[in-house]
Amino acid sequence: MLPKAVNLIEGDAALAGLSLESQDVVLSACCFPPLLDDDFRQNLADRMWGWVKLGGGVIFYDFLYSNPANPDVRGVLCVE
Repeated sequence: MLPKAVNLIEGDAALAGLSLESQDVVLSACCFPPLLDDDFRQNLADRMWGWVKLGGGVIFYDFLYSNPANPDVRGVLCVE
Protein backbone atom coordinates (compact mmCIF):
# COMPACT_ATOMS: atom_id res chain seq x y z
CA MET A 1 0.00 0.00 0.00
CA LEU A 2 3.06 2.27 0.02
CA PRO A 3 3.78 4.69 -2.82
CA LYS A 4 6.20 3.42 -5.47
CA ALA A 5 8.72 6.08 -4.37
CA VAL A 6 9.12 4.32 -1.00
CA ASN A 7 12.02 1.87 -1.03
CA LEU A 8 11.99 -0.66 1.81
CA ILE A 9 15.24 -2.52 2.35
CA GLU A 10 14.96 -5.68 4.40
CA GLY A 11 17.90 -7.53 5.89
CA ASP A 12 21.26 -6.84 7.51
CA ALA A 13 21.71 -3.07 7.79
CA ALA A 14 25.49 -3.44 7.55
CA LEU A 15 25.02 -4.88 4.05
CA ALA A 16 22.42 -2.38 2.83
CA GLY A 17 24.93 -0.55 0.62
CA LEU A 18 23.33 2.86 1.07
CA SER A 19 25.33 5.99 0.34
CA LEU A 20 25.92 8.52 3.09
CA GLU A 21 23.27 11.24 3.33
CA SER A 22 21.13 9.52 0.68
CA GLN A 23 17.87 8.99 2.63
CA ASP A 24 15.17 11.35 3.83
CA VAL A 25 14.04 8.93 6.55
CA VAL A 26 15.42 5.71 8.03
CA LEU A 27 13.03 3.46 9.97
CA SER A 28 14.20 1.09 12.69
CA ALA A 29 11.49 -1.18 14.10
CA CYS A 30 12.25 -3.63 16.93
CA CYS A 31 15.85 -3.82 15.82
CA PHE A 32 17.91 -2.94 18.89
CA PRO A 33 16.59 -5.10 21.80
CA PRO A 34 18.22 -8.37 20.66
CA LEU A 35 21.52 -6.58 20.02
CA LEU A 36 23.30 -6.99 23.35
CA ASP A 37 26.72 -5.65 22.37
CA ASP A 38 26.95 -1.91 23.16
CA ASP A 39 29.57 -1.22 20.50
CA PHE A 40 27.51 -2.97 17.82
CA ARG A 41 24.40 -1.02 18.84
CA GLN A 42 26.28 2.27 18.67
CA ASN A 43 27.82 1.36 15.33
CA LEU A 44 24.41 0.57 13.87
CA ALA A 45 22.88 3.80 15.20
CA ASP A 46 25.79 5.82 13.77
CA ARG A 47 25.40 4.09 10.41
CA MET A 48 21.67 4.81 10.33
CA TRP A 49 22.18 8.49 11.09
CA GLY A 50 24.92 8.63 8.46
CA TRP A 51 22.44 7.61 5.75
CA VAL A 52 20.08 10.47 6.57
CA LYS A 53 20.16 13.69 4.55
CA LEU A 54 20.45 17.02 6.33
CA GLY A 55 16.96 17.82 7.58
CA GLY A 56 15.90 14.15 7.58
CA GLY A 57 15.58 11.80 10.51
CA VAL A 58 15.50 8.31 11.97
CA ILE A 59 12.18 6.87 13.11
CA PHE A 60 12.99 4.59 15.99
CA TYR A 61 10.32 2.14 17.21
CA ASP A 62 11.52 -0.09 20.04
CA PHE A 63 10.89 -0.80 23.67
CA LEU A 64 12.75 1.32 26.16
CA TYR A 65 13.04 -0.97 29.15
CA SER A 66 14.48 -4.44 29.53
CA ASN A 67 12.26 -7.41 30.26
CA PRO A 68 13.62 -9.06 33.43
CA ALA A 69 12.11 -12.39 32.34
CA ASN A 70 14.03 -12.42 29.04
CA PRO A 71 17.84 -11.98 29.24
CA ASP A 72 18.16 -12.26 25.45
CA VAL A 73 16.76 -8.79 24.86
CA ARG A 74 17.55 -5.41 26.34
CA GLY A 75 15.63 -2.16 26.18
CA VAL A 76 17.38 0.87 24.78
CA LEU A 77 17.37 2.64 28.15
CA CYS A 78 19.06 -0.21 29.95
CA VAL A 79 20.97 0.98 33.01
CA GLU A 80 23.20 -1.59 34.63
